[in-house]
Amino acid sequence: MILVVDDDAAMTAFVRTTLESDGRAVRTCHAVPEAMEWLEGAEPDLIISDVVMGTLGGFEFRRLHQDRFPTRLTPFLFLSSLSDTEKIVEGLELGADDFLVKPVAPQLLRAKVRAHLRQKSRYAAATFQGDVASFPFIKVLQFCETKFLNGDVTVDAPGLSVRLGFAAGQVLQDGGSSDTVLEKLLDLREGRFTVRSAPVDFSEIAAASPARAPAAPSPAASSSVMGCLSGVRVGKRLFQVQSEFLAHPDPVAVSVVILDGRTLLKRVSDPLPGRTREEWQRAVQEQHRRVEAEVGERVQAAADKGTAASTPVRDAHVWIEEGLGRYLALDYVGALAAWEEAARLDPGNKGLEVNLRIVRKKLTDAAP
Repeated sequence: MILVVDDDAAMTAFVRTTLESDGRAVRTCHAVPEAMEWLEGAEPDLIISDVVMGTLGGFEFRRLHQDRFPTRLTPFLFLSSLSDTEKIVEGLELGADDFLVKPVAPQLLRAKVRAHLRQKSRYAAATFQGDVASFPFIKVLQFCETKFLNGDVTVDAPGLSVRLGFAAGQVLQDGGSSDTVLEKLLDLREGRFTVRSAPVDFSEIAAASPARAPAAPSPAASSSVMGCLSGVRVGKRLFQVQSEFLAHPDPVAVSVVILDGRTLLKRVSDPLPGRTREEWQRAVQEQHRRVEAEVGERVQAAADKGTAASTPVRDAHVWIEEGLGRYLALDYVGALAAWEEAARLDPGNKGLEVNLRIVRKKLTDAAP
């Protein structure tokens, strides 16, 4: 199902006819509130929205949709008579997947929709959400690197909405993914992030040996994976809390607590049968909050008894954490020293190279 939102009845009729001729089911709405109400009970395959519409326009619709349904992978396309570059850039920076200018040729509209639906089908909804206030973006970069992420990370913060592509855990340095954007992200103190991973694409193997090629996961089968990612800071120690939903063999929520690369705690919920995707997501979030609270209570109890763990050996990971703390405290000289030591112990660490470039730039900019 494709959702089309436009207050021009002639335009919605044109889009409906064009897409239905390509075998698509289409739902039309003539105002943003009507569309948001419909979205509460349905998840379309793709959304096409006008920009200028009554009280609430397309840009506001994009923000509302992202805030209300942050785990959805719905491609979002703007279709507008606005053609100036600034408006197109603004729409894309809101996280839209494309911006088409009216009038649009029917064959181009059909081709764009097919392309975005193909792109969506390559992504599994292995989705993790978090809050920059508790899990700084620099930790998000480290997480993506250690997990060799293939996918993307979106960040929505006041005055900033960014999507970064990742391949094998490294940021794809193209488009808006420059060091300037990364610097802004590392300096964030509030905002939400979403990490999405993509499955392996077996199409090339299938073309070479179709009889033996494994089947790629279907979007319907993969859309059940979701989770949360955050950090609990106790003193100078940052405990990573990761929760996710696993569908097989029974649907459960699984949470783990990680410190210095070691798993300290694991919690598995009772089976969660017969629920919708959003109910499962809420169950994961509730367990995640319980585990966060448990970590804080257990570490504080250990500290009160004088049994807190001793300072770990200073390996590269610890120096990275030291640099993170100093960076967040705006001690860029200390962050540089710590990350240079980490780089000495772990040469070739691409994430560290990004950190070092950014902190050196900050020191250069601050120099008289």
